[in-house]
Order: sequence, then C-alpha cells, then structure tokens
Amino acid sequence: MRALLAFALALTTTASAAQSTTSQTFDGRLESGDPTLASGEYFDAYDVDVEAGHLVQVDLVSTAFDPYLLVVRPDGGAWENDDYEGSRTRSYIEEVAPESGVYRVVVTSYAPAETGAYRATVTVGEGGPAPPCGSSVTPYVVTGGAVDTQGRPLAGALVTAHSQSLPGSTVQGTTGSNGCYRLDLLPIPSTWSVVATTDREFGGQTFRFDLHPDAGPLAGNLGAVRSFDWRIAGPRAEGRFYGSPVLVYVPLGITESDVELTLAPVGPLVDGSAGATITRAAVHTGDGWAVADVPIGRYRISARHVPTDGPMEIRRRNAGAYSSEVTLDFEAPFGALSIYWIEVETRLAVGTAGEGGPNEAPEVGLGVWPNPTPVGARATLSLGAASEVVAEVLDALGRRVALLHEGPLAAGSHELQVDASRLPPALYLVRVGTAVGAVTRPLTVAR
Repeated sequence: MRALLAFALALTTTASAAQSTTSQTFDGRLESGDPTLASGEYFDAYDVDVEAGHLVQVDLVSTAFDPYLLVVRPDGGAWENDDYEGSRTRSYIEEVAPESGVYRVVVTSYAPAETGAYRATVTVGEGGPAPPCGSSVTPYVVTGGAVDTQGRPLAGALVTAHSQSLPGSTVQGTTGSNGCYRLDLLPIPSTWSVVATTDREFGGQTFRFDLHPDAGPLAGNLGAVRSFDWRIAGPRAEGRFYGSPVLVYVPLGITESDVELTLAPVGPLVDGSAGATITRAAVHTGDGWAVADVPIGRYRISARHVPTDGPMEIRRRNAGAYSSEVTLDFEAPFGALSIYWIEVETRLAVGTAGEGGPNEAPEVGLGVWPNPTPVGARATLSLGAASEVVAEVLDALGRRVALLHEGPLAAGSHELQVDASRLPPALYLVRVGTAVGAVTRPLTVAR
C-alpha cells in the first residue's frame, strides 16, 4: 500500500531536501504540521542524486515511533521496508539503482499520527555493475528491459501493464538509461498484459513503434520478467508486420500483382542502420495492394511491369508528375493512430503522349459534401475527358466499404451518392480512379 502512496510523493513539495553523493545523516522529527500521507502518517523527504549501477543504502532508526521507510525511484516505483529483521525501531533498504536520477527518501511511521525523533543515514557508492534487467521475480512486480535493433539498451521506452480483470486499470513506466524498467502492479487478483513502445524522430515526423515482447500475459500475484526488443520489420501477431506498406495504385487495365517495385534506401533508416534495397511485386494485404513490411525510411522507388519486363512511370499518389523514379518518405495519414505508409501510382511508360495520347490523364475534379456527415454525402466528379471510372469508399486500412460507380463516364460533371447510414463513425476516403490516374478526398462520418 505504501508503494502506491509513494507515487504521489514523487510530485509533492517537501519541507526539507538534501543532495548526497557519498554518505549523509539526517537527524529529524516527525511532528504535527508535517505533510501527511493519504492514510494519515506524517513524513519527511530527502532527495538524493544517484547514478545507475550505484548501491543505495538507507538506514532509518527511531525509538519514538515505529519507522517505515520508502525510496521513490525516478521511474515512479518505490522500494519500501518496515521492521528490518524484525526490529520495531529500524527500517533498512539496500538496492542497486537501475537508472540515474533523483531518488526520494521518505521517512514516515507505520501508524498514523506517530511523532518523534529519528536518524536516517543515506549512503550512495559504487556497487559494481547493475544487475541484469529482471534478475529476480517479485509478487505484484513486473521487471525487465528493452533493447534496440542492434541489441543495445533502449532508454525511454514506454512500458504499460493492462489489467484484464479491471478494464481501464493500467500501470506505466519507462526504461532507464540501462534499458531496464520496473512496474509495481496493483495488489489485486488479475492477469496483466504488458506492452511497450518507443518513439523516434525521422524526416521531421515522430513515429511510434510497438516493441516485440518475449512472452505473453502474466499473473499479477506471481510477478514476472518481461523483456522487449525493437524490430523495424518482420512478422508479428495476427498476420501483421513490424514494417509498413508501400501501397500501389494502378490504372484500369493493369493488374496490381504485375507491378514490381524497387525501393533503394536514401540515407539511414529510422533506427540508424543502412538498410538494403528491396525488390518485390505487390501483393494483396489488409491494407490493399502493397509491397508489405518495409522498414521506415526514405526510399528512391521505381517500378517494373512484370509481364512485359518494361519500366513503368511512377509518382506519389495524386501528386506531381510521373517519372522513372520518385523519392518518398513514409507518412502518417491518420495522425496518432500509428499507421504509416507510402502511396504510389504507376502506369505503363508509353513515351510522352500528346493530346489524347495513352498516358495523358484527363483532368479529374472531386468534391465531397457535406463533410462531416451523419448519414450521406454527394461526391461531385468532373472529367476533362471520357474515361473508365471506378469510384469507391475506402476505410482507414484501404479496404473497400462501398462501390459508387464502375464503368465508363463521359467528359463533364457527374454526381454520385454516398450512403453512409450503415458506416460506423470514422474517417474514410472517397477514391475515383480513371484510366490513367486517381484522386481521393477524405470523408468523415460523425454522429
């Protein structure tokens, strides 16, 4: 129980504080007027700077009250002791610091409203290297570590334990400079699932990555060790991947599986590694037709038409002119949902066509109104030239949820009805594909 109270102490302004790097003794008193814990005990607190791997020893003695000792770590967790070796006058803690930072020594009593003098001695010294992450198992405690793609300690990863018995009950912490973490679980009968993420800045964007766990859920009353590693590609649960897709769009008359992309890294990948050139044909995935499981990075992308072994022209979807190659970064189309992709459009390279030539895309205009909408909208389409047209509504994963039109349309304006009455509230895309190009507009269904 005291460990839970200590989380609040980590943000409490205390009456006295001191810094120590070797050994220091604090002679003090618990008395009326001191700050109190939620359960009614008076307390004093002292802050101590400690480096990772150093040994922390705190000895608390009082003959006036039953002393109770807490040390709040930088990650918000706490060590605690009462009645060291059965003594009602002494509490003692000896631990190796898992990370560098300020450790808060909290002197309090076992029972509420106890007062009197005490002596607390804090000693910090080199205690040898820190133990491996998760070197022991303690009831209602999860420990472990995280490493990056090179096997090095991964600092700053966010680790979250979710109670499966009490939905919404979570405990969070972060890995220290040595890649280690500790979570003090709620002392309730529950199975817990533990997940971890790490954020990385790349190309002016922030990307969030799920870390790969070494095991599944755990029983809280037993405690456990759970460790994680960062993977930028490779399979994960439920048929998904740690990499992201490069989505491929083609004009009518071209089969997506006949398109092969070559992706050459331009500079380091998101994890700092050099990466390697990827050459693969598009396959059908849950995200649409794509080259799947590509590590986040910047790529120079070209396309080949497999049946004819001929080059294709390529561009970023709905943007810019077609060319023999394009350099693109991954983007996050849905904000904080941690979904990332690159979208490209390809077409057969038939030379530079003139007016009405095979590669000259008719001008396409598309508007969607009202937007947002609770039940329906109108998609207003304008074509600069007659064309085969496929108009559809896609969900956030690129899956078709409604077909608005499929077939030829004359040049001019056309109005298509979007029935959103059966669509769940969410963000969708209205996509219109013509013989040599496509255009999309977002559509929000809100009720």
